[in-house]
Amino acid sequence: MFDTPSPNPLIVDFFGSPGSGKTHISSLVAEHLRARGISTLVLRERLFPKRFTREWFASRFGTLLWMVLHPIHTWQLRCAIAASQQQLLADRKRFRLAWIRTCERVSRLKSNHRIVLVDHGLAQLVWAIGYGANRSVWSGVIKRFAPLMTLADLTIVVDVSSATAMTRLRRRGQHQGKTSRLEQEDLSNEEVLANVEELERQVIDLLNTVADANCRLVRFNNDHEQQDGEAIGRLANAIELLLKNAEDCPAKFVSTYLTESTSKITIE
Repeated sequence: MFDTPSPNPLIVDFFGSPGSGKTHISSLVAEHLRARGISTLVLRERLFPKRFTREWFASRFGTLLWMVLHPIHTWQLRCAIAASQQQLLADRKRFRLAWIRTCERVSRLKSNHRIVLVDHGLAQLVWAIGYGANRSVWSGVIKRFAPLMTLADLTIVVDVSSATAMTRLRRRGQHQGKTSRLEQEDLSNEEVLANVEELERQVIDLLNTVADANCRLVRFNNDHEQQDGEAIGRLANAIELLLKNAEDCPAKFVSTYLTESTSKITIE
């Protein structure tokens, strides 16, 4: 039996390089929270529904309405993506729509739940935009996304080594095909790996700059083949604690690194 939905639900964004295990971790966390009776929605990446379905019409109308209600945000987003000088011009529109549809879906669906876990949110979109950007300008352009990162109350950075992430991507490619641009690259190429690591560092730096009373960060170590159930439980504890004390939490940045040896969640 789930509790009553909150008028101000907690929005949790998961970020990590491809292969970090965001989807798996978000599913496990959702199971823990639901087992405690907390109504939790996991928002997946399905941003472009099948044409002429009910979801498609709702998405199109919602996207247009969101842009009308948020003209400054929409314009700043368009300018930031254009400044990134995407290798493929079609990606400019794709990233812009993905960003706006993420914001719109969260706004539309959050009222029915206490917690919304966003599996592929704005931080991940910044990473994807950076991957296709002109590298000579990206370090300056990424800062333009800072005022647009207003969706999440909490961002969970799923940490993993490059070697582990690449191994998972190769395994996933064998079973599901190469579903992302990164997977189409030579995953043994040191330049590709260095670019992935640098992009992740840049996004985490961006998250640090926007961290305030309404945006907190938790780092979670997922560099294992079998995830520790207690570690997942501690992560769920951190989310539940923030939910219960949302109004009483001091306006400070939450920086908690969870490892197998961690026995206590600390919010500072």
